[in-house]
Amino acid sequence: MVEVEKIEFANGVWRALVTFGAGADAKAAIQVIYNGEPVEAVSIEDGPSKSEKVIDVTIPSQAIGDGCHTFLVMLHGRSDPIATFSIAGGRTVAHDLLTEVAQLRAELEFIKTVLRKRFAGS
Repeated sequence: MVEVEKIEFANGVWRALVTFGAGADAKAAIQVIYNGEPVEAVSIEDGPSKSEKVIDVTIPSQAIGDGCHTFLVMLHGRSDPIATFSIAGGRTVAHDLLTEVAQLRAELEFIKTVLRKRFAGS
């Protein structure tokens, strides 16, 4: 089992601690993928213990802008990511979030109305 814990995200660098549990290969290559391509500016250092690594991912400039940009943290030989992180910004995302919140509020109000009618006679 492999666990990833974000340490911080500041000044354009995402930093995390990768902990390799029993049976996991702590020497496996770690790679970060953005838009299907490996991110070049990734540094990996030994962590506090033999079973840990610290990774620093410098966010590429093309990932800073409108929309939601998702990064996949991968281990060599695995098809599923061990972690993901996203950067969201711009007008499009704000609009999408407001629309989603409005839709959720409307659905919640509908559920409340149905439940009130259902349990009004109880």
